[in-house]
Amino acid sequence: MFSYVIGCVCILLDDIQYMDLLSWQFLSYALNNSRVVIVMTMTRHVPWNDLFQVENSIFRDKRLMIKTLDDLEPKYLAAFACQFLNVVAIPSTFEKVARPVLRILQQRNKTSISWCEAFLMSAIQVNAFETVTISPAEATKYDLVFPDQSLLSKIPMYLMPEEIAPPLHWTQMSKLTVCVPSKNTKDVIELNRDTTGGLEFHPILD
Repeated sequence: MFSYVIGCVCILLDDIQYMDLLSWQFLSYALNNSRVVIVMTMTRHVPWNDLFQVENSIFRDKRLMIKTLDDLEPKYLAAFACQFLNVVAIPSTFEKVARPVLRILQQRNKTSISWCEAFLMSAIQVNAFETVTISPAEATKYDLVFPDQSLLSKIPMYLMPEEIAPPLHWTQMSKLTVCVPSKNTKDVIELNRDTTGGLEFHPILD
C-alpha cells in the first residue's frame, strides 16, 4: 500500500498508549516510506521501564523523534478553554462555585493540561456553562475573560500564520459567542478529576 504513495502522507494519531500490536506493525511498515510522516501523542502515566510491548517498541524505534511536551503556561489557559469550548470568552467565575475558573485551571496546570480538559468536560456535563451570542456592548453585563484573539484564530490548512490578517479586537466584532454561567447547573461538579481514573466529587456551593 505505502509503496505507491504519490506526494506526501501525514498521519496524526492521539493517545497511542491504547494502540494494539497489529496497528503498530502496520504503522511501522509505513515508516519505511520516506513520503510518510507520522505524528503520535501518548499520555504518560507509568515510568518508561514499565511500558507495555507496543509502547516499548515505539520508544525503541530509531526512526522516531521523541519530544516530551511541557505543561501549558498559565497565561495561555484562558485561550485553551476558549478553543476547547469554541468561544471568544469564558466567565471568570461559575455561579454557585466559590473559586474562579482560571484560578482552578492555573492550579491544576502544574499537573497536566489533560486535567484542564477533563475539568471543562465536567463543567459541560453539569451544565455549568451556557453558550450565548451577544454584542460587545452586552459583554459588560458579564464578568468575562477575553484572551488574545490571535490565539483563537483558525488558520486554513493551506496558509501559514503570517499570511492571516490580524484578528479584530472583540470590541470591534458585531457578535460574540461566549460562555456565561448557567442558571441550571446540576448538583455536582468534579473539581478534582484525576485523569488517570480517580474522581473526587465536590458539591456546588450555595
